[in-house]
Amino acid sequence: MDHELITFDEVGFRLVPVYRRVWFFKGEKPRGVFFWSNKKLNLIGALINGTKIFYEWHESLNSLTFKAFLSDFIETLSPKKNYVFLLDNAGYHKTYCIKNFLDKFQNIKIEFYPPYSPELNAIETCWKITRANVTNSVHYSTTEEMKEAIEQFLDNHFFGSSRILRMPKYLKIANLRIIRL
Repeated sequence: MDHELITFDEVGFRLVPVYRRVWFFKGEKPRGVFFWSNKKLNLIGALINGTKIFYEWHESLNSLTFKAFLSDFIETLSPKKNYVFLLDNAGYHKTYCIKNFLDKFQNIKIEFYPPYSPELNAIETCWKITRANVTNSVHYSTTEEMKEAIEQFLDNHFFGSSRILRMPKYLKIANLRIIRL
């Protein structure tokens, strides 16, 4: 194949834990401690050919933050290779700001997933695995504590499909993290 496939997606991690299992006595109604918080971490990620994951933290998710992520991400790509960017149908992926920015690159082609089909986006599985192993059923006191746990997991986890691959040291560029799997 003469093009590398790159899937993009955004994810939000809330400070409120999601409890998957609780213990309670038979015949009693389960009761749990309720934590309420409106604090949230936003992550934008790119998965290249299902083997490398790049991510950045952002305060909000909109066309300006997505363009900033794309700008940082494209700097890491080889100008000699061809790429297909697979995007979901988030409104800010289809703005003129993003389209005009990506039109500048002759080696990048843009494709969109069909509406309401997150199961086709490979990076969605990465977020599901991250939630299951890091944020579900865990209470974090601060967003910084949760952010460190997520980064540690992403930096050390293998997202290979059927085999475990050795991962060399990752390269950090500002907020952009490059993980080779």
